[in-house]
Amino acid sequence: MIAPEEIPAMREACRIAATVLAEMCRVVEPGMNTYDLDQYGKRKIAELGAKSACYQYRVRDLVFPAHTCISLNEEIIHGIGRLDRSIEEGDNLSIDVCVRYRGLIGDNARTILVGRGRPEDERLLAVTRQALDEAISRVRPGARVGEISHTVQTVVEERASAWCAISSDTGSATPCTRSPRFPISAGGVRDRGWRRG
Repeated sequence: MIAPEEIPAMREACRIAATVLAEMCRVVEPGMNTYDLDQYGKRKIAELGAKSACYQYRVRDLVFPAHTCISLNEEIIHGIGRLDRSIEEGDNLSIDVCVRYRGLIGDNARTILVGRGRPEDERLLAVTRQALDEAISRVRPGARVGEISHTVQTVVEERASAWCAISSDTGSATPCTRSPRFPISAGGVRDRGWRRG
């Protein structure tokens, strides 16, 4: 868990990650390749005094080579920016920005439609936004992670025709796997609940 004295640095890490993500989404345009978008994110992270937390992240002998995660269409998560992967009108583009600042991690992601997308894609993004907003409205002292996760699950199952089951996402901490974990599906989640601060 995060110590009280770490909270200001954690907030700043999250603010930096959110700023970089917003800037990356803002500059996206058809014809741009995903490598150039990643390099733009790299520059913005450095300008704000942080470092990429995913660059050279290791899992056994695998090393992540990009500074952000950029996924197009059929790529679910953690895509790597490439010179030969162009962003086109109507694409679903997911950008994940994970930064390290003063030893803490700020991590956030967003999926956008490039230009005008298919109606079913627009609906999926609208439903996921509703799920996020409703889940955030449940965050308060004493709330349990399982309750918040259940809100996401319920909204998506009620309103979306497609559901990609992903077990959990990382929170804002260090290292990337530090508690709390945020399960997207609430099945069997038991936790202590949120504390003030």
